Amino acid sequence: MKKKFLLSFVFVFLLISCKDEVVNVINLPPSNQSPLTSSFDSKYPVQWMGLMYDIVTLEDIPAPVCSRLYGYCGIAVYESVVNG
Repeated sequence: MKKKFLLSFVFVFLLISCKDEVVNVINLPPSNQSPLTSSFDSKYPVQWMGLMYDIVTLEDIPAPVCSRLYGYCGIAVYESVVNG
């Protein structure tokens, strides 16, 4: 009895939660788009990676850890400019 009740509850929940609407939140209106990345100077990411290099050399961080840190910084720089 409990099993049938649980299965019917899950089935009804899944039917209710399904929607036919498709919401498109990726496309922004042209007035709200970010500027192109070519309009920015590249000195800031270069300075940021230089700062990371200085921190790694001063803290004497092992190679696997510092490579992960460089990877995270690279991903952060990429994600900050990918929309432009």
